[in-house]
Amino acid sequence: MAGRRRAPGALRTLLLLALIALAVYLVLTNYVFVVRSVSVRMEEDGRFTKQDAVLLSGVKLGTRMDRIDGASVAQQLADTGWLELEAIEQNYPSNVTLQVAVRRPAALISHVGTLLVVDDKGVVIEQVNAQPAYANCVYVTDMDVSFQKAGRRLQSATSGQMDALLVILEAMQKVGCQKLVDTLSMKNPQQLILYSVNGVQVKLGDSSRMEDKLRWTQAVVNDLIERQESFGTLNVTSGTHADYYPQQ
Repeated sequence: MAGRRRAPGALRTLLLLALIALAVYLVLTNYVFVVRSVSVRMEEDGRFTKQDAVLLSGVKLGTRMDRIDGASVAQQLADTGWLELEAIEQNYPSNVTLQVAVRRPAALISHVGTLLVVDDKGVVIEQVNAQPAYANCVYVTDMDVSFQKAGRRLQSATSGQMDALLVILEAMQKVGCQKLVDTLSMKNPQQLILYSVNGVQVKLGDSSRMEDKLRWTQAVVNDLIERQESFGTLNVTSGTHADYYPQQ
């Protein structure tokens, strides 16, 4: 049985509808769904403004909404060292909203005569030649690292070194004892050494139970400072108690 042929009029109608749909699509994507405003949610710290974040993100007005590349925006902000893209929202028809965080310096890592400033995730913020006055920032020595580009997580050639550092930085933040720390030696991740502001050498052992170890350190060092005692050795490797040995 021969198939039925579609009437030429019907074909023309389908073709016309397809052309109309294509025209509507092109108009919407190229003239309606384009970036006309960029909003930023960010806690300004005096270093970067929301307008700075917009400019540094690379998102330009007039860009098609379907051509906004979240990975590219994240990289553009990360390259500053200081800014981190937490989320990006495309609010059709024409708004892009960026959720941006400003990285907080957590450690100053000695590196070939300079200092690498990193946040509590180990991401490099900047490289400086002199020690900056950042609050609650710990000075770290004996890290086996090579310089990483700003916005990238620092890597160490010594196994366990970076992981141990991140554990310590997190624990210090929770305990709130950064102001009592002068220097942190990461030479051996299994035998971590902290030097307090009053010259006491604190043996931390490995990175286990670090919050407990730092609470013992905080209690003893504060007591020694109050009694105007300096130096000596404090052993908190167990995490359950502290043994202090005055300098002989």
